[in-house]
Amino acid sequence: MPYSLHARMAGARLHEHAIDIHNTAVTSVLPRAMVDNALKRDGDRLTIGDCSHVLRHNVHVVAFGKAVIGMVRAAEEVIGDHIVGGIASVPYGIQDTLKQLGKWYVM
Repeated sequence: MPYSLHARMAGARLHEHAIDIHNTAVTSVLPRAMVDNALKRDGDRLTIGDCSHVLRHNVHVVAFGKAVIGMVRAAEEVIGDHIVGGIASVPYGIQDTLKQLGKWYVM
């Protein structure tokens, strides 16, 4: 028996809601979003969770893994000139791979 117009419309709305839920979930775990949610700066005070630190050009960034390109960029935007050094290790060729996959937004 064919679906009624009402049933098709309800199915379409459910499909739209599922897509919205999926997109919200994926966006919330993007590297930039995760760092933006974790690091809070108020002047020269940096808060990470329940810990607070005074920024005095005393930050070294250490990062490793596929997602750190975007994370380091986001941290640099928050902490800025207080970063005095650091190291980031990413898999060889990850930037090219992400660009080829259309995932440039995680960088």
